[in-house]
Amino acid sequence: MTKYYRTRLEFTWDDSQYKDGDFTPQKLEPVVTEWLAQHGFDPNTTHDFDASVDEPFSYGFTGMTSDQLITLLIHIASAFPDIHFYARGAGESFGDMWLREFHKGKTIFSAGPYHTGNQEIEKKRGWFDRLFR
Repeated sequence: MTKYYRTRLEFTWDDSQYKDGDFTPQKLEPVVTEWLAQHGFDPNTTHDFDASVDEPFSYGFTGMTSDQLITLLIHIASAFPDIHFYARGAGESFGDMWLREFHKGKTIFSAGPYHTGNQEIEKKRGWFDRLFR
């Protein structure tokens, strides 16, 4: 994984059980900022959550692997147990796709991330060749 790896994220929620009114991306900022600092990531990554709400599947989260981003989402879900979160991610690698659903601070649905097969073999064949094998 290179330090420039990026992920597309669609991040939505159901705040109908949230006791403090409407849940906004700004409420994520302190929780995300603290986690990023504790794990040595760029603090500007906080703004990628705003972008993922305004423009789902825009690239962001530079330098974070899917596993690291999912760990951050678990942290967010545990910080806001009254919110039902939905996340769909796709990294730059073809098979790096995943889904997560969180309710009451816990993961209730998990799929992926999926990864490609033998990358050395895949590099030697073009997409058209792989389509018909």
